[in-house]
Amino acid sequence: MEASFIFARVYAIYFIVIGIALLLYPKRFRNWYSEIMRKPDQVMLGAILSLLIGSFIIATHNIWVLDWPIIITIIGWWGIIWAATLLISPNSVGWHGFMTNSSNTTYRASGVFWVLLGLYLGYHGFVAI
Repeated sequence: MEASFIFARVYAIYFIVIGIALLLYPKRFRNWYSEIMRKPDQVMLGAILSLLIGSFIIATHNIWVLDWPIIITIIGWWGIIWAATLLISPNSVGWHGFMTNSSNTTYRASGVFWVLLGLYLGYHGFVAI
């Protein structure tokens, strides 16, 4: 269970920072998605890192309980599946195309979601231990 607290702390910080960045600078993320759509080969590095991180999470934290630690397990599997899809099917990069046309509101709404998820994991990782 100690791994749950460590991952909760790490992802709390990560999600809060990403969420705040999405809230403040949606155009920056839109430009990033546009760049990915123009140069999909750059996605390879992100996919390889996602596969590595997701595999590490699942190797150390494949916990299926009806409680908050399942979020960590889902993040791990999400990383593996996302990475495998991008590495095995290069055309899947096109699935991110909708983000280049998304409004600032869409980016900011996702920012709110990530901040809230980060706060939730932070509560369990830092406070409720």
